[in-house]
Amino acid sequence: MLIFLFGLPGSGKNYVGNIFQEEFDFYFHDADSDLTPKFKQFISNGIIAPDEIRDDYYNLLISHIKELYRKHKRIVVADVLLKEKHRKLMQSHFPNAYFILLNCNPSILDSRLKERKHFVSKDYAIKFRSIFEPPTIKHIKFSNNKNGNEGIVKQIKDVLSIAN
Repeated sequence: MLIFLFGLPGSGKNYVGNIFQEEFDFYFHDADSDLTPKFKQFISNGIIAPDEIRDDYYNLLISHIKELYRKHKRIVVADVLLKEKHRKLMQSHFPNAYFILLNCNPSILDSRLKERKHFVSKDYAIKFRSIFEPPTIKHIKFSNNKNGNEGIVKQIKDVLSIAN
């Protein structure tokens, strides 16, 4: 089973991914670890990477997920998946994957971005809001508005009951 957690920076993708790992025995992969040096350079300069850079990154990520899938049968991957074309690319390579969009109140997003220690700055993350494409692919929505582990665990159980 493969699950993609996607959404804006600060929506809680890593938080939810860790719950999948700790509570449900999934292998959690933070796709940020696959960012190419060129991609990281754009981020450090506060510039949204062009599609060619993103395309290279997603091709690398696809290869890495396929490698991980040979070792782990239950994987959850966290990535922004900013553009619908990249969601569709992932879907074409992993047709049985589940996609979960993490939603969060904008004021909570801002608070999380302000508090966290992450290489993506708050200002850079805010730029994503205007260019984040609404998903048209089949996906499940999770609410992550400070409802704690219990709320997330319940949503995960609901998804896993559908998947099994």
